[in-house]
This record gives sequence, C-alpha cells and structure tokens, in this order.
Amino acid sequence: MKVEYIAEKCNEYKDIDAKYYEDKMKEVLQQEEKIFFRIEKFTDSSRYYIRASDGTNKIFDKFLREIALPRITDLIIEKTGNDYNFKLELNFDEIKARNVDEGKNIKQEVDEEIDLSTRYNEYLTNVKNYSEITANKYVQILKQSVLSKFKLFDYDLNIYTISNLNEFKKIDSTIRYSSNYKDINNEDFSKSLKEYASFLEWIKKPHQRIFFGAPGTGKSYMLNKEAKEYFGNNYERVTFHPNYMYGNFVGAFKPYPKKTEKNGEIEETITYEYVEGILMRLLVKALSDSSTNYLLLIEEINRANVAAVFGDIFQLLDRDQNGESEYIIATSKDQRLFLEQANEEIGDDKLKNLLGNNFETLFLPSNFYIWATMNSADQGVMPMDTAFRRRWDFTYLGIDDAVKENEEDFKKYKIKISSNEIATWNDFRVAVNNKLASMNIPEDKFIGPFFISKSVLEASDISQLTEIVKNKVIMYLYEDVAKGRRNELFEENKYLTYSQACSNFDKDAKNLFKNGLDLKTTVINQEIDEDETSEANMTVE
Repeated sequence: MKVEYIAEKCNEYKDIDAKYYEDKMKEVLQQEEKIFFRIEKFTDSSRYYIRASDGTNKIFDKFLREIALPRITDLIIEKTGNDYNFKLELNFDEIKARNVDEGKNIKQEVDEEIDLSTRYNEYLTNVKNYSEITANKYVQILKQSVLSKFKLFDYDLNIYTISNLNEFKKIDSTIRYSSNYKDINNEDFSKSLKEYASFLEWIKKPHQRIFFGAPGTGKSYMLNKEAKEYFGNNYERVTFHPNYMYGNFVGAFKPYPKKTEKNGEIEETITYEYVEGILMRLLVKALSDSSTNYLLLIEEINRANVAAVFGDIFQLLDRDQNGESEYIIATSKDQRLFLEQANEEIGDDKLKNLLGNNFETLFLPSNFYIWATMNSADQGVMPMDTAFRRRWDFTYLGIDDAVKENEEDFKKYKIKISSNEIATWNDFRVAVNNKLASMNIPEDKFIGPFFISKSVLEASDISQLTEIVKNKVIMYLYEDVAKGRRNELFEENKYLTYSQACSNFDKDAKNLFKNGLDLKTTVINQEIDEDETSEANMTVE
C-alpha cells in the first residue's frame, strides 16, 4: 500500500538533526496511547491518503506535517487486520546529506570515496560507441600511475573520485599548464580528458526533463541531438495527443484477432492480450540492463491529459539522490502477468529479484530517463498541474538560441520582401518579433528560427522559401497571435481578409505591417561577397 502525506515545511529545514526529532518525538509520546486518523482511498484506488479525523488536527500537523518529512524520515505503515500501525524511522543518510560541517558538505566527503572508472568505461562503450579496446585504453590512461607524473600535483590524484564537472575542469586546466605536459601528453590522453568531461556532464543530466519555449526554438531538434549524444540508440519516442491514454502509455488488455484450425478449417476469433505501452516496454529494458541508460522521449507532453496518461506512474517520478524512485507502487494483475512473462524471456530472474517474487511492485531505476518537449503557446494544449510540474527539470530554449549556434547557416536562408528586395529569413523573423514585443505579446507567441524546419530551409530556394513563410508565418500571425489585435499588427486596409494579407505580403512584406518593419533588405542582383568592399552594397533601410 502506498500512503501519501503532506510536508508543507519540508523546504524550510536545512539543518535537521537527531535532536530536532528527539524534541518532536517527546511531544508525540505525551499524547494519548491511541490516536485515530482517517484512511481515505484515492480516486483511482492506487493509493491512500492519511487525513485528520475529528479532534486530531493539531497532533496530525505535528505528527505528519512537521515530523514525517519526505527523504529525512521513513514512515513505516504496518497493517494488522483492520488496524494500521505507524512508525517513524530516521534516515540518517539524508540527515547527513543536508548538514554542513565546518563549511564542507558531508555528502561531498562521501562522494570522495566513489570510483567512477567502471561507469566511465560503460559510457565510452555504450553511449559513445567506442570499442572495448579503445574504452579500456582511455580509462587506463587517466589512472593515478599516469597522473602522478605531472609535477604540479603534490598528492596522489585519483581522477575517478571526481564527480563534479567544475572541480574536474580545474584539475584539467592544472594538467594542461604543467611544465611537463607536452612530454607526457599524447592524442589518447588528451582525448580521454575531453571524454571524461563529457561523461561528468552526462551523468548529471536530470532524470525528468522538459524542453520548453516558443514555437520553432528547436525543442525537438535539441532533444533529439542530446538523446543521440548521451544515449546512443537506447531511446524511444512517442508523441502525446488528446486521445492518448494510460493504456497506450503504460499498457492494457486489448482485443486482437487469432487464427485457429478446427476440423481442417481456419477460424478467426477475437481474444485479449496484454499489450505493453512504450513506457513499460522501455522500463523492462532498463530494469534488466542496469549498466545501460535508457531514455523515453515524449513530444508535445501537454497535448494530452498527463494526469490520466501517467496515472499511478506519477508517484514514481519522485527520485532519490541515486536517481531511483523514492517510492514504489503496487502493480495491477495484468501488469504482473506481463512482468512474469518478460522475466521468463529475459532469464536469470532479473525482474523477479528487483520487483519481488510475484512482481507486485514497480519503480523507476536510476538508468531510466524521461525527457519531453512542451509548447505552451498553442491553443490545443492541456493544463499541467503544479504537483506534476515540480517533478520535472525545465530547460528553456530562448527565442534566438538556435541562431547563435548556427549563425553562418542562417545567413544563407533568404526570402523576397518585394519585387526587387530580399532579406534573410532570420532578419525578417526578428523584425516581426520586435513588432510583437512592442504590442506586449508574450514571448511564447514569438517566432523561433526553426518555425520553418531546418530541412525545409536547407532545401528551398528564395521563391519557395518566400511562399512557405507566407503560408506559415502570416497564417500563424493572422489566425493565432494577433487574432483579436490585427489592427495593431497590420497596416490599415491591408488585412481585411487573410487572402488580402497574403496578397500584400507578396507585393511588399515589409509594409504589410503597421508603420513597416525595421528590417534590413538588399536590392536583388546587387548582392556581393562579404569580403568585397562594403561601399558596393546597395542596402535599403
């Protein structure tokens, strides 16, 4: 049974210690021998809430809201018949992790005992796809016996105890400025230092992460890029939509046709079988292969009702400091049947050893990641509640971030502004965004550089790209962004209908907009190479 409880003051306690609990427990011991609380079943019957009953509100607050803080204490609930017994057990590992001793975090002292050499080797082979021989060579070359040769270190440096990227960068800089660096350095050593920095960045990636930003900021592009970089081929992708539900995501019994032979004739019947969803399928892989990290990509996560899609899996999104689910959930009968079958196919009872003999529990292991994209600007998105949001790390992609990484590429993408003028797609986009900003339009309605996909930008000539921009951008501005404020965005008598706006875009895109766009254009047939003199450029402001 999973019991949830509220801890409103959790984030206020930065230096919890045993004395704090001793004082609080004295208050508990002074209460009556038996105190009755209410057990309330959650709507989907997957878990229970503890509620105060009549006259117990005060002790309820002290017992559950102040003392039983998540991750600092473990609340043990034992059922005997119809009675529930509550026990508090201190989690001293969590207490130590939150305490500060003489300016040094105790958790860091514990981290110094770790050895990341094995995980580094697995990263090189499984994520970076190096051969075992190359991976072993890269691991060995950063061992203490090699690092001890550098003259700047007056102690035995074990680089595989360093898990903090900034700390490693200082060590890396020290090594490179060592007087005998050139004598010891070779291509493999330098390459391994670079790969170890990538490895440290990789292992610190959040387990639940949402990329968000305005349309066209490159959310899917960045998600796909990092997925390949950090997970190799060990990821799967799904796109949420309004009809996507728990049965699609996790799994459910579904009808399917089955052919049987009877009296020499083939008969088709309808039977039912548990069909696992993408989450359950990838989760089984992660549970059975702890040395490999697996990633589930969710495109457009807020186009579906996430509370309904995740269901009780929502409870598993709370991760402990090691990356595993802080709580477990009970599996349903159909899930147990599927997990039992999967365990037999995998062999060695790998799932049984983790989930129990009857496969009655489920959790997310530390090698299972869920990353997603979210677009808050679209009209068809579903609300996402605060409880769900706070279990994710959010990565914001700025409106111009993608251009900064691909400046030279965006100089090539050009559109017609009038019959004798052209401008870059990016300059046009920025000018439109500046106009929207002057109208106090929210940034998540702005136009990102990949509002027109990279593949289309690459494949289109000026005429084709101009047509695509007209059909996509003007439609977006006319029907969505400025739907109720067209008179503020477009010039008078140029936007009465959408077709009129498109026609005026073809004639003079710059002056379709009210008071014109602040856009640099170039006269057609007068463009020259950048290395020629600027005086020869004929630019119209």
